Amino acid sequence: MKKHFTKIDRRTARSRTALKEALLTLMVQKPFAKISITEIVELANYNRGTFYFNYESKDDLLDELLGDLVRNLTQSFRAPYEKNEVFRINEIPAESIMIFEHIYRNASIYNALLKSDVLPILKDKMFIALK
Repeated sequence: MKKHFTKIDRRTARSRTALKEALLTLMVQKPFAKISITEIVELANYNRGTFYFNYESKDDLLDELLGDLVRNLTQSFRAPYEKNEVFRINEIPAESIMIFEHIYRNASIYNALLKSDVLPILKDKMFIALK
């Protein structure tokens, strides 16, 4: 990704969210390789300048989207035992297993990604993160 900010202002966060949502919507309709930046910005209702202020390419946008998703997945996976030095899996109450809640909350994102041609990338990132 092109720019690294320690704190992202609201306007930047809003535009990044809209660009990610537009990309996901388009990925349900066609392969990632066939999606243009013009299509992304038009659907998100932004201009190319806004896109290039935040990302160098659509691959950077996809990388951030997958990175956010996998980071949240990892946090959900670790949540039940992150404060324990020692834990026994059979002693963790079922309601504390948050990974399923993460998947449920992000079902539309996973659905779009599962239908897209980037599934191998997602699987690799998830495997590395959970390993």
